[in-house]
Amino acid sequence: MPDRAKRRESTVRTGPSRELVHAGGVDEVRALSRLTFDELGAATGGVWRIHRAIADRAFGAVGPGGRVAQLTHHAIAGGVYATLRGSSVAAGRLADAALERRTAREERALSTDPRGSKLLGVLHGLIGDVLERENSELQQPMAVRVDLRPVAVEPRALAAAFPDATRRVAIFLHGLFETEHSWRSGNEPGQETYGERLRRDLGYTPVYVRFNSGRHISDNGRSLADLVRALTEAWPVEVELIGLVGHSMGGLVARSACHQAFEERADWVSRVRHVVSLGTPHMGSPVAQAVHYASAGLDVFPETRPFADFLRRRSAGVRDLRQGSLVDED
Repeated sequence: MPDRAKRRESTVRTGPSRELVHAGGVDEVRALSRLTFDELGAATGGVWRIHRAIADRAFGAVGPGGRVAQLTHHAIAGGVYATLRGSSVAAGRLADAALERRTAREERALSTDPRGSKLLGVLHGLIGDVLERENSELQQPMAVRVDLRPVAVEPRALAAAFPDATRRVAIFLHGLFETEHSWRSGNEPGQETYGERLRRDLGYTPVYVRFNSGRHISDNGRSLADLVRALTEAWPVEVELIGLVGHSMGGLVARSACHQAFEERADWVSRVRHVVSLGTPHMGSPVAQAVHYASAGLDVFPETRPFADFLRRRSAGVRDLRQGSLVDED
């Protein structure tokens, strides 16, 4: 786990997230391709560990007489799996070379595409903390989004993105494995969203935020506190009231942001009038707790240990859901 003191240094990016640029920019499709083939290679190693553990148990039951057959089996099977892993590496290099030769017209950022953003949302929930730690091109800082595109938190950009800004702001925070686009899930064409109804009924301007749900909830809470501070300072009109609406993990991030802002005596937190949480595991998630115990149980036997290792790779955000952790000390 990263050092808690170091994680306090994380800051929110108030400019637009990195976009795909043909010349020397971020290529999310290519980065995803590399990650996919890396994971395929690692999966091959995991399957070989299971295969070998099962074989060892079978040969162990035979006794010393099966030792020669066991060594022969391991040599042949190990060679096959090594070949498969090598093939995955080679295929990954070929795919990377092909993607590198694309023209600018063929390129498109996953993060600003409806399907691509959903894929990245799932990926962030699974290993978003690792992507951030490795400074992957697939990780994205917390940002305000309009039509899937990031909006810089500065006066001119906000005025252009929110031409009808009101003094009341409702900030929407998605859950684990999701993006801000999830607030439109299930809506029929032309049907009002939650944000649009809040604007119509109560005069709130809806602001949708995307964040890396694989990070610690306390880290996202700190980033949200910084983002809301910058947002209120740069908003086209003076902000009178703030409402925070969070689905699942988003509700915990909202609470964490309010707590940290209150501890730091931030001005914006005094304007918060409503914190609405939908399906938020304030007392901990039973699913996350089940995964925790499952990983411990699967670690008992060599045959199932690779599955335990896979479950233990779950992100910091998933781990925090187990007890509904909000701050660094949790």
